[in-house]
Amino acid sequence: MDVETPLWVTLLVAAVGVVATLLAALLSSALTARREAARAREEVAREQARARELAESATATSREVLEREDARRREADRAAAAARAADERRAAYAAFLTAASRWARYGEQKRDQRAARSGGVVPVDATGLEDEVGAALAAVQVLGAPEVQAPARTAYDALVVLLMNLEASHFSVNRVDEGIEQAVAALDAYLAAVRRDLGVDARPGGSTAA
Repeated sequence: MDVETPLWVTLLVAAVGVVATLLAALLSSALTARREAARAREEVAREQARARELAESATATSREVLEREDARRREADRAAAAARAADERRAAYAAFLTAASRWARYGEQKRDQRAARSGGVVPVDATGLEDEVGAALAAVQVLGAPEVQAPARTAYDALVVLLMNLEASHFSVNRVDEGIEQAVAALDAYLAAVRRDLGVDARPGGSTAA
């Protein structure tokens, strides 16, 4: 005699099957969602890492660019300062040569006047000549190169001696002539030193490269 399976058993088995299927589907969906979330987190982490790398690279590049620009500015400033210093030095050299040359010409004319015992007026005005040359010498001593400062001082001293001989009560043409020669030689030595220092024509009004 066959034993019939109770209906509730059949229903229970069917329900368990449905629940198992649902649980499997839910579990699969949860695992898939978890994997997707993990992949999303990894992708976000990679994107963030790339963004940090790009930011660091951009920062480094910007820093390098700024450093290069700053170096170029510093070099340009140094070049401009050197050019200004050269201009000031050249102006000081030319000013001393101009004043000293006027003083030397005055010496020659004063010598001719005293030698001839002429009462005429000396063509070159000597007023303030010594002060002018002294001020120009001071500028050379401050702005000039050492190899130019010494010849400038020698030329100035020679002109001072020449002036003393010109104004001496016991006038000696020979002594004055020697003084003029020494002053001219000293000025020539000064000009040669200037040309070596600047490599340009330092004569008053001159600008031709040596």
